Amino acid sequence: MSKLDRRELILKAARDFFARTGLEGARTALLARAAGVSERLLYKHFPSKEALHEAALKSLADEMMGDAKRIFSLEPSTSTLVILTHYLVHAFLSHSPERDAYLRASLRSMAGDGHFIRFTRQQALSPYHAKLEKCVEVAISAGDIPKYAAPARIASYLIEALGAGVGPWLLPNPPIVEFGMDRQHLIEEIVRFALRGLGLSEPVIERHYNPKALALLGG
Repeated sequence: MSKLDRRELILKAARDFFARTGLEGARTALLARAAGVSERLLYKHFPSKEALHEAALKSLADEMMGDAKRIFSLEPSTSTLVILTHYLVHAFLSHSPERDAYLRASLRSMAGDGHFIRFTRQQALSPYHAKLEKCVEVAISAGDIPKYAAPARIASYLIEALGAGVGPWLLPNPPIVEFGMDRQHLIEEIVRFALRGLGLSEPVIERHYNPKALALLGG
């Protein structure tokens, strides 16, 4: 195994490990065992437990947004607003070990010093919010959102809060709340709820929101 592959293997194990234990509760001997390496090899890749923790957090932040970064280049519009809303809700509610680890780490961070959640929001979500705010302004100018709608910045944060709030409910098995539908349909319902909250009418939503097409693009 190459040095780069070994490093990625350690990071992958560390993301879930730190998400469950936090920095203070993590023992390097157990972390090394989870990664399938010795403590000595662990320290060859990362000089300290703190350095590994920071690298694991950055890796989780990058994984959280994933392919959504490519939509930041889209021109601000009502259509882009709908796509951004779908991708953010999907990022919080879709199921994968990495996303589950992100949600666990976020909950632990919010109950603690807040370092991780601040870090990930700055790294992964700041570009999202900047783009979404511009999209809301363009949609208002186009008449797709009424002028009396919530300020663009507040609307952007509320969409994030909606996805981030529901996501942790799905972590346990069985989930805390039984919604009576699979994840994909739940994502679609939450996206539509968020779009209505933004002020988009049903005809505008139907014209711009095609979840099946977005699923083909990985969202």
